[in-house]
Amino acid sequence: MPVSKILMFVIAVTVMPHAFTQTTEHTVKNKHHFSTHFAYYYFYDPTPITQLSYLNEQHSSSSSVGLSYMQKVDDKNGWSVDLDYYNFVSRKPSNEETRGNTLQRLFFLVQGNYQRILFTTPKGSIVGTIGLNCRVGDDLILISHSPSGTIPLDRSFLDLGIPVGIEAMRYLGNHFHLKMRLSHTFFPYIFQGPQEGYVWDKGSPRNMTQLSFGLGVNF
Repeated sequence: MPVSKILMFVIAVTVMPHAFTQTTEHTVKNKHHFSTHFAYYYFYDPTPITQLSYLNEQHSSSSSVGLSYMQKVDDKNGWSVDLDYYNFVSRKPSNEETRGNTLQRLFFLVQGNYQRILFTTPKGSIVGTIGLNCRVGDDLILISHSPSGTIPLDRSFLDLGIPVGIEAMRYLGNHFHLKMRLSHTFFPYIFQGPQEGYVWDKGSPRNMTQLSFGLGVNF
C-alpha cells in the first residue's frame, strides 16, 4: 500500500543513519548526488492518487519512478536533472467510469532545476528548487459508453512547465542519502487544450503536484 511505503521511508530516515559510519564535514563537501526515486502525482482532475483494483484487490497509485543527478556549484547553489516515467491505468470496472475520467495516462518527464541550498549541516540539507520541464506522452479520457465498450478521447502531451519545490536530504554516512521532495508544476504551454465539441474537457492538466522519495549516493 502507498501509506506503508511512506511509513517505511520515514522509519528509514530515522533509523538507518545509525547503521552507517558517522557523518562528517566531508559529506557536506560532496558535490555530486545521484539517486533513484518514487513519486506520487496529483493532477487536480478526477485521476485518483491511489486506487484499489476490482480484479485482485491490489492497491496501485498515480506514481512514477525516476532518476536524478544533482551537482553543487558552491556552498549555496547547484543544479539538477531529473527523468521520470509515469504510467497510470484505471482499475475501476468500465461501467463505473464517468465522463471525463482518466482511463490511462503515460508520459516521460524531463526536468532541469536551479537549486538554492537554504540550510545544511553534516547530517542533511534543505534545498529550494525552480526550473523548467517537458512532459511527453498521452492519456485516454472517457467520453461515453457504448454497447461495445467505452469511447475514449486520446489526448497528447508535449507540454512545457515551470516547477517550484523544496527538498529535504538526510545523509547516511559519507556516501549515501535519503531525500524527500515536494514540488508543484504549472504548465503555461500545453500541446492539446480543450477539444472542440466537448464542453466538459479542460485539456491537458495545467497543474501537477509531486511528492517523491529517493535513495542515492554522494561523491
